Amino acid sequence: MYCENIFYLNSNLEEIQKMRYEFRKLSEKYNYDFETIYYIELVIGEALANAMKYGVEFDKNKKIQFEIKLSEKDVMLIIRYNGNGVNQKTVDEHAVLKNPEQVEELGDNGRGIFLIHKIMDRVEYDNSKDEIEIKMYKVIKKRGTPEKEVPN
Repeated sequence: MYCENIFYLNSNLEEIQKMRYEFRKLSEKYNYDFETIYYIELVIGEALANAMKYGVEFDKNKKIQFEIKLSEKDVMLIIRYNGNGVNQKTVDEHAVLKNPEQVEELGDNGRGIFLIHKIMDRVEYDNSKDEIEIKMYKVIKKRGTPEKEVPN
């Protein structure tokens, strides 16, 4: 059973810190390990910053919908907005670096995509509708338990 929370954000970088805090507060109920919380907060920051900068281009008239779905076993983060779609070629170039040291070669662009794909177990982009949707999924490791396999 998921705990679902939907937020409507202004295209303002201050909203990112609020969403990190909301995630941390909501995740307390599930006793996630500290490392998992830290890395998912990092993903939240990178994904929302990309949506604001590239998706809605900091247009104050456009809202970003951010959904947090939590359970004992997994986390799903969903971002929806009306704006520029995600460029699959850019994702492909930045998400699948074979060697993590190559991240330094990305410069200022692409690190967020790389980190999101490295941390999350599955990331899906849907540009096929008027509304852009990005789904990010992570299997949760509880405190004191070994790493779990990613479901198919």
